[in-house]
Amino acid sequence: MKAAAIARALVGTCEHGGCTARCADAEPIERGAPARPAARWSARSGHSEYRPALNRDPSTDVWRLLAALGIVPHQP
Repeated sequence: MKAAAIARALVGTCEHGGCTARCADAEPIERGAPARPAARWSARSGHSEYRPALNRDPSTDVWRLLAALGIVPHQP
């Protein structure tokens, strides 16, 4: 649980300035749900939609992986 909290907190240290873990959306999405734009999908971890995924610290998405695997809850 601590690793997920630390990874989630790292989102707020992003140099972009528009990123915050409070904006994260980690709830599971149903298979039949309408498609989302790539930028919006990428922003589910709390990063700004305008922050390119390749320019951010990959460890900030670890908490989403842990939540998807059921190791930690989706919300803190």
